[in-house]
Amino acid sequence: MYKKQKIVNLILLILFLSAFYSNAQQLPPSVKAKVDSLDNAATNLIYEGLFDAAVENMFEAGKLCYNAKGFTKATDFFEKAKKLGKNTGNSQRQVKINNYLTAIYHDKGDFESALGIYNDNLQYYRKNGQKKNEAEELLKIADALAAIDRTAEALQNAETALKIGEQLKDSALIFDCFLNLADNYKKNGNDSKYKLYIGKIQKFNYSKYKNVDISAEDPDKLSRLKAYNVNEKRKRDALVSQMDSLAKLREKTLAETKEESELKDAKIAQQTIVRNFIIVILIIVMLFSILFFYQNQQRKKANILLEAKNVEINKQKIELERLSIVASGTDNAVMIMDEFGNFEWVNESYTRLFGMSLDQLVNNKSKNIIGNNTPEDVKKLILDGISDRKTVSYNLTTSTPSGKSITVQATITPILDENGNIRKLIAIDSDITKIVEAEAEIKRQAYEIMQKSEELQQINSQLDSQNKHITGSITYARTIQRAIMPAKAEMDNFFDSFLIYKPKDIVSGDFAWFSKIEKSEKSKAYSFVAIVDCTGHGVPGAFMSMIGSRLLNEIVNEKQIIDPSEVLELLNIGVQTALRQKDTDNNDGMDVCLCRLENMDTDENLDKTKGHERNILVTFSGAKRPLFYFKDENEIETIRGDRKSIGGVRSKRSSVNFTNAEIVLKSGDWLYLTTDGIIDQNGIDRKRFGSGRFVEVLTQMRSSQPEEQGKALDSALIEYQDKEEQRDDITVLGIRL
Repeated sequence: MYKKQKIVNLILLILFLSAFYSNAQQLPPSVKAKVDSLDNAATNLIYEGLFDAAVENMFEAGKLCYNAKGFTKATDFFEKAKKLGKNTGNSQRQVKINNYLTAIYHDKGDFESALGIYNDNLQYYRKNGQKKNEAEELLKIADALAAIDRTAEALQNAETALKIGEQLKDSALIFDCFLNLADNYKKNGNDSKYKLYIGKIQKFNYSKYKNVDISAEDPDKLSRLKAYNVNEKRKRDALVSQMDSLAKLREKTLAETKEESELKDAKIAQQTIVRNFIIVILIIVMLFSILFFYQNQQRKKANILLEAKNVEINKQKIELERLSIVASGTDNAVMIMDEFGNFEWVNESYTRLFGMSLDQLVNNKSKNIIGNNTPEDVKKLILDGISDRKTVSYNLTTSTPSGKSITVQATITPILDENGNIRKLIAIDSDITKIVEAEAEIKRQAYEIMQKSEELQQINSQLDSQNKHITGSITYARTIQRAIMPAKAEMDNFFDSFLIYKPKDIVSGDFAWFSKIEKSEKSKAYSFVAIVDCTGHGVPGAFMSMIGSRLLNEIVNEKQIIDPSEVLELLNIGVQTALRQKDTDNNDGMDVCLCRLENMDTDENLDKTKGHERNILVTFSGAKRPLFYFKDENEIETIRGDRKSIGGVRSKRSSVNFTNAEIVLKSGDWLYLTTDGIIDQNGIDRKRFGSGRFVEVLTQMRSSQPEEQGKALDSALIEYQDKEEQRDDITVLGIRL
């Protein structure tokens, strides 16, 4: 009897709770209408492929249910919105959805589900660098972990949140972390840590994190700040005191509850008789109610099943109508079949593409997607797709009734019911005849290109052989060209020097020239040195350099012309004559920096073995090239050349004459002769190396040996040039007298 009584009591409790839950989840009519409208709109948007808008409607429907206390429906909408919204890229909305879900799960006590969503939000905040939000989410995770007795993990999360709060200097966040840590260490039984954080809470100083200028000039502000800190400390001390009081009250309550429980057990025995009598009455009433309810439900059951069937049929009709609308508006051929592949419907595009209607297809060709003329590999693919309930695609070439050959790409998709059974098959055929023909044409052209490529390879091989032969000849020409350059050993007898010689190509349009005139009855002893920049570079420049070197030797060594300006005038005439520039439009020429060195102390040449302290007269003449010199360890100075080139049309028409400039230098002073290659070389910012940088490097190295100066200048040029291509031939000659 007692067991039956318990069963009846349980039935009554279940019915009561069910009725209560049903009423609790019931939405107000106005809210339900809005929710249904949003739900239908979301469904239509999904059919149209507008997933982002569909997610927004689901999210709004979920919020309406949540605010109306319909948490079950709200959860359903939020979960659907979250799942569909993963691929829309709107991460901020996903976080908002997660916040609603965690609130529902937290209130239901489902902390495991809430934890998973908290972690999703945490990853988002970390990815986007939202440090404060990250810390707040860590505290939520700590609360959830503590609620399911995972206190150690809760403490780890709270400690991490505290570190972030200290980095941000966020006083409110730090204070929340202290409270969380104190509570969890209390639950964990770690009294030392609990007291540590209680102490921090009591001593917590907000002013440390506030940008307040405390100074003696403003005593009122200091007083207000102190008063504020005292007030805040009192509030915190009161809060801590309340926490301790609550803990003591909870212990006292547990003790009192135990005593009350013992008293209640005694009273329960007395109340059992009364309760059982009431239960018996309720059972009788309940039995009659159940009987009446059962009979009424049986009558309604058939009607409900019938309505459900009608609703399902109407849904299928609506889906077919929507599909028909979509299929009618596409250029692709669409076929709908039953679960066995028998044709039921085709769209107008199918008739246009294949030249037959549904009746003609069924009566004249085949009733089923698998016909007598279907290739074996296609049959197997279709049957496998139906068996595995998955979409399959294949290409098929067929003929229309008029004999036209077409190639289609077919895709067959099974439509499943709620039990996973195939309800319909939908086939979509796309006409790819032109694509197949284009691919065939591409293959034909590719074959022709391959043949042309082989012919080009043969031609390239011949060109490569010829190029190697030409390169070999030019390389040999470099050997000949360098033979005309002055030997360093020869110049070392007269002065210390360095030479930077960097052709842009194998051969160069720049060259250095040196000559000495021995003392005679008609002349003193002189040394001549020149740096020449010919028009162009590579092979054309190399030819010009050969002409220039030969003419300089003829003028100075053979004709004994020792005046530098006169040497340039004769060199100009010689180039114009050699290139017949008076009769042609040839405009080739050269820029020259020419110096004559004369020992002013004796009539002898500049032999280094004959003393060190000498006064040297330097006579300079320049054709569009300057002379740089270093005197008495002062700054580098410059003598500009004349604005006239050697050779060319402009030189022929110019009325400017070459002039001499004289300077007296001593042993240890420096001369620098250059072409324009180093000055005009650009770096990665497209700016020139420039005369300023050239002078700066040489000034820094003025006390160094010639070889060290040359290396420093070359290194500075390489570093500045970086990966930029060399623009011109580069030649620099540095001379220490």
